[in-house]
Amino acid sequence: ILMLFPVLVFGQINAPDMFNIHAGTPYRAIKTLDKYYFNFGEDILMVKMLKKKISVQKYNIETEKEIFRKELPSLARNNVYEGLEYLKGHVYLFYSRWNRKEKIKQLFYKEINIKSGEFENEKCILKVNGKIAKEFHFYISLDKTKLLIKYRKKPKYRNDKINFDVIGLCVYNENLEELWVDEIKMPYTESKMNNIDYYVDGNRNVYLLAEVYDTDISKKFIKGKKNYHLEVLSFSDNGMSTIDLSDEDYHFNDVRLYETTQGQIFLSGLYTENNSKSNIDGVFYIKIGIDSKLEEGRYYKIPLEIVNQFESEKRQKRNEKKENPQMNDLSLQEIRATKDGGALIIAEEYYVVTNTSTNSQGVTTTSYTYHYNDILVTKIDKSGEMIWMKKLPKKQIGSRNKGSMSFVYKEHNGWHYLFYFDNIKNINLNQNEAPRYYGDGSGGILSVYSINDIDGAVTKSSLADFRHLKINENDKPIKYLRFFTDFILSTKTGIIFEIYKKRKEDVMIHIDIED
Repeated sequence: ILMLFPVLVFGQINAPDMFNIHAGTPYRAIKTLDKYYFNFGEDILMVKMLKKKISVQKYNIETEKEIFRKELPSLARNNVYEGLEYLKGHVYLFYSRWNRKEKIKQLFYKEINIKSGEFENEKCILKVNGKIAKEFHFYISLDKTKLLIKYRKKPKYRNDKINFDVIGLCVYNENLEELWVDEIKMPYTESKMNNIDYYVDGNRNVYLLAEVYDTDISKKFIKGKKNYHLEVLSFSDNGMSTIDLSDEDYHFNDVRLYETTQGQIFLSGLYTENNSKSNIDGVFYIKIGIDSKLEEGRYYKIPLEIVNQFESEKRQKRNEKKENPQMNDLSLQEIRATKDGGALIIAEEYYVVTNTSTNSQGVTTTSYTYHYNDILVTKIDKSGEMIWMKKLPKKQIGSRNKGSMSFVYKEHNGWHYLFYFDNIKNINLNQNEAPRYYGDGSGGILSVYSINDIDGAVTKSSLADFRHLKINENDKPIKYLRFFTDFILSTKTGIIFEIYKKRKEDVMIHIDIED
């Protein structure tokens, strides 16, 4: 399985040049794409949802073997699955039920015992009078000790211009003990505001980030001019307060709330200066102070030399002629709180192409092509200063949405690692060359970008050829594996992921980062 190629170095400091790649002991496969993986130090808990049962498996990272598997009963017909969530030391399965007689929406949970793999502590955690719009949503604090359950009451009026949303906010600790619960009428009509993001911090405060339109027209831009501003609504068991961002001139293409390791709340994401929906000028960082007031925003423009990296010579010349060169179609993927109180902001070029065709019988079919391309990584320190910004070349294309595309992030001993699948022709890529496409489901090379936290120096390594992957010495190489990027799990020493190795067997692949 090991094919280690350290091939591309952008900086002066090299990453650890050894990734220990090996396979665990195979075990009987379970065919389903509805899988969840939870890390408990030395053990991995796997929950796999099937039509007639729920399979719970436990895998030990040290012995590299499956410890047990249990088959639990699936949910009853009148129960609706809502989600599986991890809180400090606990895994909870949530499901809802509509009580038609009393007109109450009930939310239940069952805890999965980590040691036995059995369900326990089944309980109704929440009762909502009347119907809710769609499903419940779950948000977990950075320290995994607080859970926010959010729901939206079914609108009283169908007309968005007169309807005020009622949002339920319910906060619990890691043992699902209630801290506070409230239903809050929004300060603007549904047509006036668009709720973007929710967050719960370790101190059980809840934050709502919303776009609020400046006129009665529900559009972000009118004749090219900005027609909205951002507001942060802060909730606690003491009431609500509002933080207004109307003084910020830039357009926020993608923005989220997050918490630092020191417990401070920030807004961060991508911005543009000219109200473009797809072109990005840079990243921004705004701190919410202790007194719920905003500090001055920090805006970091993407320089031309980064925009032009790994682009064709024709595109580079075109960018040099532009008054304001930008990166296109960037989407905010992750904001990671760093140990020093800062943040790592990771964006990825992502867009979808719609393909429509009509055959000779006049039948029209529509398909979609998903593109996951270059990655932009920016490090911000605790004072809001940008330390470094890096562009990582990548081109991936597929027809099943994410599949094996995009990337997985891992931090380990002062290095940032981004694992992804690549085309083998990109191994010797230089900075003035655009990468070749990797096709989802075609095997490909498992590669990793290693970024030094101090100065942002980058090394690329190609780890294993998934077109001809050999699990064990006596096995024939496998040309294709059913694999999804979302199945990769971070461990103390690296990453781990499960693949189907044929012969009705699954196997865990371990990639340990040598110190």
